Amino acid sequence: MTRDAIPWTPDPAQLQQQQQQQQAYQGWYQQPYAPHVPYGGTGHFVPVPQGQGAPMSFSQQAHQMPHYGQQVPAQTAAASSGKVRPEFAGSVLERRAAERARKAASAEQAKKEAEASAAAAAAAAAVIPAAAAITTPAVVPGDDGVQDPVTGEISPRIKQVCNDAYNLNPVLRENILASDYFKALAEFTTFEELVDEIYNKVTYATPFIPNTRSPSSCFCLLYRLFQMRLTYKQLADLLEHPDSPMIPVVGILYVRYVVDPKEMWGFFKNKINDSTEFDASPGGKKKTIGQFTREVIEDIHYFDTILPRIPVAIQRDMQETIMKLEFREKSLKEKRSKIKVGMKVKALFYEDEEEYEAEILSETKDGGFLLVFTEYGNQQVTNVEDIEIIARNTESREKGEKSRDRSKDGRRGRSRSHSRGRDRDRDRDRDR
Repeated sequence: MTRDAIPWTPDPAQLQQQQQQQQAYQGWYQQPYAPHVPYGGTGHFVPVPQGQGAPMSFSQQAHQMPHYGQQVPAQTAAASSGKVRPEFAGSVLERRAAERARKAASAEQAKKEAEASAAAAAAAAAVIPAAAAITTPAVVPGDDGVQDPVTGEISPRIKQVCNDAYNLNPVLRENILASDYFKALAEFTTFEELVDEIYNKVTYATPFIPNTRSPSSCFCLLYRLFQMRLTYKQLADLLEHPDSPMIPVVGILYVRYVVDPKEMWGFFKNKINDSTEFDASPGGKKKTIGQFTREVIEDIHYFDTILPRIPVAIQRDMQETIMKLEFREKSLKEKRSKIKVGMKVKALFYEDEEEYEAEILSETKDGGFLLVFTEYGNQQVTNVEDIEIIARNTESREKGEKSRDRSKDGRRGRSRSHSRGRDRDRDRDRDR
């Protein structure tokens, strides 16, 4: 007899357990419903034990619906007359709109708190110790400008485009504010006094004293100028000051750090070809103010610190203009080398802005030429770009050079012919 032919008799204990489970399930499905929202799902109902007005306990629901205990914390739903109202009223779209509104309100509140914190931090950073306070010139009411106490002329302040640290490196700024020298500058309350201090104290333009983390006098005074908010006239005086090259250098740094990039070129253009030399760093190689200006335009790295970035389009325009100026300067240098004393030229007479024939008398120290207009006898110091070399000067010079070349060739030719004649005479003497 095979195994399949043996009749199967269920185990009484297993049969009784199955019957009990069926009865329990039937009773469970006949119970009233209470609201249940699984985690991350939509609302549906779970049964409530018969004969009671409250839903099943969390343990009962977890026993019959294992996923419920894992997803939803225990909660109580009020039952009324055997019918329970869902806990979430309204459509899904309404609930989502309410959630978005809640998040937007939270974001707006966070933004307001951040702005309030930033304003408080800015106010705290702007507070200067009483010992370091600076007295600025009077501001004309209704106009952000400074009135000259002598002439009464009003010069507007330059708009500063910078952060609370004046675009300085945070470490450098903290060191400046903690510097004893910077605190002592409270005694200097006017622009003129600060310019005199630059003349007396500043000998190089690095941000730190060499081999230390102490700020240099150059940058301490520069920070004071930031706080004063210079006018256009004051910055122009700084850039064109003749007493020391370090005074214009400080002015160039002022422009590079806080002046609006759209206005930078107006201050830089007159310094590009400035050949005045100075010490950028102690013991370093001297450089001209023009080289220094080009470097701070083209590079953000400045010794041990970083300069603020210039917008790419503005920086590119300035670099192209610098290239044109360099080409023009090269052409003027070449023209200057061709102009000689006694040369006949055409020059611009500045009084009526007309060209007249003139004669070069001498060269001046600033690179111009003193000349006399031959027709009227007026003398004038004239810039190279306002002098035109007459063509006959170049033609006569070329003829002179050719004449000298021919004379040299002629002497060399006669010398060779004479040498060959003497050789022939010696040969005849030997034949005899």
